[in-house]
Amino acid sequence: MASDFDEDELIQLAFLRDEETDALISAGLLSEDLRLTSPLDNEVVFSFEELVLTVTSHVHYPVRDIDYQVENMSLPREVVDVLRRQLKQIMTSAQETNNLKNWQDRENGNAYGVFEPVMAILQLAQTTAHYLAEYRSLKLTKDAPADDTPDEHLWSLQLAYRLLHTSPKQVAAHIPSAFRVVHVEQVLRTDLARDFEQFQGSLRRKLSRLPHDQLRRHIPVELRSRRVEDMVDHLVKPRLTFHGTQRQNVPSIVRHGFVAPGARNPELGETQEVRCGSTYGRGIYSSPSAGFSLSYSDGKLVRDSDKEFSGLKLIACATIMGRSRVMFRDDEWRTEDKAWEGADSHLANGGMEYIVFDAAQIIPVYVIHLDWGADNPEHLLPGADSWGSSSDRWKGLVRKAEMAPGDRQRAKEASFARAAKYFPYGYGPASGKRFVVEEVGEISDDEENYGDYQNLEGDETAENTEFWSWVKAGEMEDDDPLMEGMHNADEYLEKRHALVIPQGFARTAEAWDSLEAPNSKKNESGKTDGEDVDDDDLCLDLLMMDSNDATKIDDADDTPSEEELQPSMNKNL
Repeated sequence: MASDFDEDELIQLAFLRDEETDALISAGLLSEDLRLTSPLDNEVVFSFEELVLTVTSHVHYPVRDIDYQVENMSLPREVVDVLRRQLKQIMTSAQETNNLKNWQDRENGNAYGVFEPVMAILQLAQTTAHYLAEYRSLKLTKDAPADDTPDEHLWSLQLAYRLLHTSPKQVAAHIPSAFRVVHVEQVLRTDLARDFEQFQGSLRRKLSRLPHDQLRRHIPVELRSRRVEDMVDHLVKPRLTFHGTQRQNVPSIVRHGFVAPGARNPELGETQEVRCGSTYGRGIYSSPSAGFSLSYSDGKLVRDSDKEFSGLKLIACATIMGRSRVMFRDDEWRTEDKAWEGADSHLANGGMEYIVFDAAQIIPVYVIHLDWGADNPEHLLPGADSWGSSSDRWKGLVRKAEMAPGDRQRAKEASFARAAKYFPYGYGPASGKRFVVEEVGEISDDEENYGDYQNLEGDETAENTEFWSWVKAGEMEDDDPLMEGMHNADEYLEKRHALVIPQGFARTAEAWDSLEAPNSKKNESGKTDGEDVDDDDLCLDLLMMDSNDATKIDDADDTPSEEELQPSMNKNL
């Protein structure tokens, strides 16, 4: 209320709002004409092509709370929801500083006795502008085929590219030439990405409050800037790192993300133990070098089921390092589960090991499926002996096999393709895996044309059953950087799309009916386009439970709670 502030205090608050107005104008978010009009005393509107951000301020800002509203014009719902969560986090964080208690205690708050508020309106506008700029840069071109990839997969591809600014093809370029890249599978889960971005925003706000000199010491000389924002952007930028592990651990990592030692493993329901040592802390280890990480991968080359790829697995991750401290063995940090004081992560082993201690700092983005080449000596990593005993295990496996599993599979496919091309000539396409050669005709000039036809027919019949036809389909994709290497031969598709129940969503008919399908529009009758009016014609009533069963469920005492319905939402690992 006005009685809480005297005239001098209102003048001080006006000066603070004027400073924020100058910052908004300098950032290009407000017009220069508004500098002398005190725009933050009332409502201020930030208009963008996709949405309108309206902030309702007052003469008691920045001490008292403000209101804001996002009016969406053209953004998809899942896109604008991410922005709304980011803006909500900004307001929650600002309230910790911008409150009446801190204002009244401002003389004791710091050495200068000055109230230093968070410029919440500036942060709201900057975050919105930055988010929309990234969205525009990653938006797929309108002439891309609409049915190449499901909408959900396209958005996850956009999100993966936004995190790392690296396409699957560029990720594969980091793999040493000793290996053959079979497939780069995108495994990013949106719930893990949400936690990742929340951590990034929290760390950004934390670092933005630090003095300029403290930030400079963590920035390379060539990247140092006089602007705090530039240095903070560098520190919170996701890095491409690699994580090698045994192949049986990969599905759990894809499904739940990484688990730090000492935290509860959601797959096993037990405390996560240290797997490969903790010399530089009980954290999550990765490396900027794919070759270094491969020394920790399982050397098993044979798949356990038809749904798996044979060969090695390597996880490509997005990692936020923040302020890093170089660690040594003499630091005696192997039993600690947090970073060094004043650091957010550790660097060790000549920069080959990155260690983070919060599961939200690192997320799996791609799983790279690898295979060996045919010539044993040429396909051993240079200097791999110095990276651990696992390289010896690889050597033994390679020496024992005259041909790698992938080469054997390709040889079988090539033999059958030649037989299907030449033997049944004149009798139509070969079908199945066995046929009888009754007669061999003379070579004809039409044979090559017929061979092309046979190849096309073979691709159509084997599309859903032959593994290497999937790989071939992936190699024939267009030059779109987000679509390079994309095909449906994904081993961890089920883990990546495991059920995630949103916060506050209950399994009720009302809640289910309130959800709208993507790109759905209501017609004049109130029905969604394509929706059948007479459901009884499809016998849908037979799928509905009777009233007695419904009563039993409503009266049951063991109805699962909301927390039980959403175990994957608890990411405090």
